[in-house]
Amino acid sequence: MERKTVKLSTLHQAERNVRRHPEKQVMELARSVELYGQYRPLVVASDGEILVGNGLFLALTELGREEADAYVLPESAPRSFKDKLMLSDNKIYALGMDNMVNIDGLLASMDDFDIPGFDGDLLADLYTSLKDAGKDPVANIGIVTDERREQILSIQREREENPPTERVKEAGRSSYESDDDKALGELKREAYVTCPHCGTKVWLQ
Repeated sequence: MERKTVKLSTLHQAERNVRRHPEKQVMELARSVELYGQYRPLVVASDGEILVGNGLFLALTELGREEADAYVLPESAPRSFKDKLMLSDNKIYALGMDNMVNIDGLLASMDDFDIPGFDGDLLADLYTSLKDAGKDPVANIGIVTDERREQILSIQREREENPPTERVKEAGRSSYESDDDKALGELKREAYVTCPHCGTKVWLQ
């Protein structure tokens, strides 16, 4: 791939873009470009099809920009390569997870909350009130007390001894509209998350 400066007028969005870009995201991307500049290049095919960065393209267009930094694939790149690139870029990004402890730690240290992607007013209300009260916003994040851990273990034991689907049957619930609705309802009652600190299952109600 060759890195170039390309004219936005020569580009077009992927016909089968694998990610949707609501107006809110486009507006936040535009704020980001205004604040930091375009720090992530687009990836485009030789015919101008945008493979990576469709949302950024919309933001740049919204800002009235005429050019963008981009990687351009060679003309010989096959269709399957382009499609796989789009799918991989989207899926690999989705595999990541936010580190909320570090995010909260950074937010708590901020003097202002003009941060694209975040609700500045909401953050200001939250962190300013905590600071004014003399509390550390991140002091107890990730901490599970012994009492809470025992509660979680107790819930897990009770769930394993008396599965949710059995309790539903015993309660005589038969108000499902169809077999599909019933299956969905039972699936929801069997959903759980695993606590990253103690490793126990926390069943969702």
